[in-house]
Amino acid sequence: MAKNGFKIFLIILCCLSFFHTSSPAENFVLNGSFEETLDNKNTGAFGDYDAIRYWLRWFQQNNERSELAAHSGRYSFKAWAIGGIFQNFAAPIEKGKTYQINCYMYTPSNDRLKGGSYGLVKLEWLNTDGVVLSNLTVLSPRFDSNMSPDTWHLMSVQGNAPENAVNGRVALEFVASKGSSGVILWDDVEVGIPGGGTTQLPVSGEEIKKEVVPKEEPPIEKEDETIDWEW
Repeated sequence: MAKNGFKIFLIILCCLSFFHTSSPAENFVLNGSFEETLDNKNTGAFGDYDAIRYWLRWFQQNNERSELAAHSGRYSFKAWAIGGIFQNFAAPIEKGKTYQINCYMYTPSNDRLKGGSYGLVKLEWLNTDGVVLSNLTVLSPRFDSNMSPDTWHLMSVQGNAPENAVNGRVALEFVASKGSSGVILWDDVEVGIPGGGTTQLPVSGEEIKKEVVPKEEPPIEKEDETIDWEW
């Protein structure tokens, strides 16, 4: 009995250690699940648009905070034409450290991507003047019409912080192609230092099956399924 009890104790200890190391201790991105908005509106060239807290959008007429589907919570970020959303993070940057962005992406079967349009996640670095060091931008794999619909896909991108960077930037971008159609949703954005430092982020990919739900209803959660990404 004593030996069995000791074995059970070791199994529990190992499980607790696994969950501790795989869970983020801190996320450099604020409002990464897009649950928070602001009372005021952002004025754009084509009208007033909801302000998503801590994020800045471009071509606001082509994107929005959406209840169509969500990886967690109730909201996600949705785009259907050229444009996107971005947020600066972690000032000052830890020089030489590897930073990783994790983000879930989705296209619904009733309005899935068609044609050459695609979405991606970008890791950018900014210098002391707030200028993007474009030659150091890192892009995730493209989320395009080949991705299975009604499924949340984990997209990851990472890069080393250069000496002349003060801020990092995460950008979620819809790249439009003539004659294409469909929408993309992003949710649960995380930025951290994998394998140690400020946060622990998973490196392997993952899929989560989800239902598309009516706008007035919260999304239905389903079990996660782990997959391996080929790079």
